[in-house]
Amino acid sequence: MGSLKRRQTAKNTLSLIEIYSGELRQNSEWLSPMSTSQSKYTAEFYLERAEEMRSLADQMSNPDARQKMIGVAESYERLAKCAADKTALMARIKLPEPQAE
Repeated sequence: MGSLKRRQTAKNTLSLIEIYSGELRQNSEWLSPMSTSQSKYTAEFYLERAEEMRSLADQMSNPDARQKMIGVAESYERLAKCAADKTALMARIKLPEPQAE
């Protein structure tokens, strides 16, 4: 692969990592007290995203980019654990419905 092609591939890979990392920071809805049935951010959602990131990492030839994408996948797996814990907690307790403002 030529030098220009490698630089472009690395640039595209870093762009993907920035997009997915930013998405992780923005998707904090799972922290809200609303019912998990109302949220799309379930453990399954995060595990699917983790699988996507691992699949992308498997396709990367740059070891640094691959490791960063694996790190993004691990972050999604941690979010999945948090979402599963929240679901279990919500099943055990009944929180008051949020008040309309």
